[in-house]
Formats: sequence, structure tokens, C-alpha cells
Amino acid sequence: MVALTNREYQERISVAEKAVADLVDPQLKQVAFAKILEQLLSQSAEDHPTAMPLTRHANRHPTSRLRSAVNGGPVGLIQTLVEEQFFQHGKSLREVQSELQNRGHRIPRTSLSGPLQSLCRRKLLRRMKESSSAVYAYSNW
Repeated sequence: MVALTNREYQERISVAEKAVADLVDPQLKQVAFAKILEQLLSQSAEDHPTAMPLTRHANRHPTSRLRSAVNGGPVGLIQTLVEEQFFQHGKSLREVQSELQNRGHRIPRTSLSGPLQSLCRRKLLRRMKESSSAVYAYSNW
């Protein structure tokens, strides 16, 4: 393990202090501080690329960022549909959601409308209102 500089050591102490700041019981606070500091000191970015980040968002699930980076979230999934010519004929929001569910991605319709509009602004998709209703259809240009 690489030795820490004094500044890095102080940063880890500060993170541990902030982590236990809300604890009322002094004994629990002391034990928790020691445990957290021990964990922070045993990790370093050089030794463990997946080590817990020293930020206020350290409690986030580590795969949440990985998942969105791998497939790009809803935008990436929809771009895959565009590449596969899914939008060759106009598709409604419900049809897009259904196709993604068939592929194992459960995304609410409210989380799809924004990415679809964004892809329309980037001219990857075209959005047209169907004449008989208030439903929009998305298709390739």
C-alpha cells in the first residue's frame, strides 16, 4: 500500500468525522469513527480503483454509475433501437416502452419522453403528432 501524505490523511479524518457527526451516543460515535477511518485508510485510489470515493455521495450504489455508463440509460437504449431501425415506421411512446420491456429494461414512460425529445432535437428521430389523437409518433428521418 502507498503511504498517504499528511494532507490525504487529514482529508480521510475529516470524512470520517463528517460521517459520524450526527451520532449522539459518544461510545457509538467513537467506535463508528474508528471503523470508518480504518476503512478509509486501508483504501487508496492507486490500490483499489473501485474504492469508496471520498465525497458526500459515497453511499450511492457503486453499480448505478456503471450501469448508466455502459448503456447510456434511456438515451443509450433508445439510440440502440434507432440503430436497429426500430423507428422505421412511427412508434408511440407506449410501443417504445413495450419494446424496451421485451428486452428486459423496465423504464417508466415518464422517463422516456425526455430522452425521445432530446433525440428529436439532435435530429436522430422525428416526432409527429398523429392526426386522430394527442399521441406523438417517433420515427427515423
